[in-house]
Amino acid sequence: MMTRQAALLQCQNMGFDGLARVSSPEEFNDVVRATKNIRSVSNLWVGLSYHANTNTDIKVYWNGMGPVAADLPWRSEDTVPSSWNTCVVIDQDGFLDGQACESTSYALCEMFSSTSREARGVYYNSAKPANVSSTAISYRARSLLECVTRCSDDDKCRVAWFDSSLLTCTPLRHEEYTGLEDCPDARTFVREVYRHGFNNTA
Repeated sequence: MMTRQAALLQCQNMGFDGLARVSSPEEFNDVVRATKNIRSVSNLWVGLSYHANTNTDIKVYWNGMGPVAADLPWRSEDTVPSSWNTCVVIDQDGFLDGQACESTSYALCEMFSSTSREARGVYYNSAKPANVSSTAISYRARSLLECVTRCSDDDKCRVAWFDSSLLTCTPLRHEEYTGLEDCPDARTFVREVYRHGFNNTA
């Protein structure tokens, strides 16, 4: 086991880009499944860190990326890092948890360029997200597949609504989605959610 900084250097010395950025629900859920046995021995450092010099309310960033999504599975609000000397692990129960950077744990490394971005979820015909804000951004899309592909590339996208009459796609974040309502020209993709703290292998 090693400190967070030592873990980062160890990942890089082994040829990885750095500590893992498990930023999408699919990747996080797969990692929690795959690491069940090793997490029974130790927490796992991941590539999340606190950034004080930002102009946003969210101060926790995936390394090399922007602020984290609002629905990350933290153990509790009290464990979200609030200072530079608090780093992040996936704990033994499968939650993200703040931990002193100088404490020791195992590490989860990653090659960033080889990370799969395929979204998993459920498709709904003749349904669209309810109560979509007028400020939601839509863009031109030729198909639902194109819409879902773009959602896959955005770790904060949780819903992709394709309007076949207008040929538009509207992606929504976790905090923007409240449910579905009937709409004959709509097809909607609802992404897999974080499995908060689950520890099964199914």
